[in-house]
Amino acid sequence: MTLASAKNTGSGAVFLKDAAMSVALASERSVFNIDFMKAKPTVGFYQLAVSAKSSEKRFLFPASIALQVKVVSTVAVQSMEVAVADRTSSRLPCLTYPAKAKSQLEADSHQRLSAKFQITMSGDNTPVTVHQAFIRLNHLTANKEAIFVAEPDKDKTYKFSVDLATGGKNLDYLSGLYAMELIVGDALIDKSLVWHLADVKLDLPDEANKPGAVATPQETERAALKPKPEIKHVFRQPDKMAPASIAMGFTILCLAPLAILLILWAYLGANLSGFVTSVPALLFHIGLAGILILYFFYWSCLNMFETLRYLCLLGVPTFICGNRLLRSLASGGSGGEKKIAERKKCLMD
Repeated sequence: MTLASAKNTGSGAVFLKDAAMSVALASERSVFNIDFMKAKPTVGFYQLAVSAKSSEKRFLFPASIALQVKVVSTVAVQSMEVAVADRTSSRLPCLTYPAKAKSQLEADSHQRLSAKFQITMSGDNTPVTVHQAFIRLNHLTANKEAIFVAEPDKDKTYKFSVDLATGGKNLDYLSGLYAMELIVGDALIDKSLVWHLADVKLDLPDEANKPGAVATPQETERAALKPKPEIKHVFRQPDKMAPASIAMGFTILCLAPLAILLILWAYLGANLSGFVTSVPALLFHIGLAGILILYFFYWSCLNMFETLRYLCLLGVPTFICGNRLLRSLASGGSGGEKKIAERKKCLMD
C-alpha cells in the first residue's frame, strides 16, 4: 500500500507523495497505516490518494482510492481587552483564558461596550481567523440574551463594539446584570471554547415609554393576543337617485301609450263582439293582467329573483290557456266570420 499523494484542498499544495504504508499488526496484514502527523501538516483539509500494488497478476486493484482527512488544532485567545467607552473610558486589564475579570463593569445608554482580542494557534502563536467569533450578553436573572459578531481587521485582530443607546433594543432595553461571554468555533478547531469574560451591569432606558419607540417582541406578542375589534362589513353605497320630478316625468312618459290607447278606445268605441267567453279565455286574460301587475310590483318593491318566481307561477297557466284559446279560435273561425257579416248587413239595412 502506498500513499500516492496528500494534497491540501485549501492551497492545492501536495504535502506528501509516494509514501509507503506499513502493516499495522503482524497478525492482521489487511490493516495498513502511516504516521501522517510526523510530516507536520498544517491545519486544514487534505485529499489523500491511496493505491495498492501486487506482484501477482491475478489481483486487480483500482488506480487509487480518495480519502479526506482533517487536521485540527487547538487555539488560544490572546490580548483580550474589555472596555466601556465614552468621554472617559474605563478598561479592564488584559484577561487570560479562562480567568474571569475580578471587577464588575458598569455602563449606561450613553456609553459603548467594546472588546478586542486575537485568536492564535497553540504552539507558534500565529494569529488566525475562525468561522465563528461571537460576544454574548446573557442576563443573569431574566431569560434574555443577545449575540453580537466580532469582526477581524487586516491584522487578524477581532473587535467588537456596541452602542448601548441603539444596541439596547437587542436586549429589549432590559437593565440588570449581564454575563459577557466569548464564543469561538471553527471546523478546524479541536474544541470550541466559551469564555465568561466579565459581569456587566447595564442601565438601559425604558424605550417603551418614549414617543415613537418601537415595540419590543414581548409587547408585540401581548398585543397580538388581545381581543380584536369587531369587523363590521360596509357594503357599497347606492348610487345617487334622480330627483323626484325627473322620475315622475319619466313615469308619465312610460304610461302615456297606455293612456292614449284607452282614450282612443273610448273615442272610437271598443269592439268586444269577438270576445270568446270560455274558461281558457278568461284565465288567459286574467293571467296577462296578473303579469302586468307583477311588472308593476317589480318596478316598485320586488327584486329580480322574487319576480321570476312569481312569473313562473303565472306564466305556465297563462301559456296553456292561451294555447287552448288560440286553438278554439282557429277551429271556429268560419262561424265567427259569418256572425260578423250578418251584423254588417243589419247595420246597412
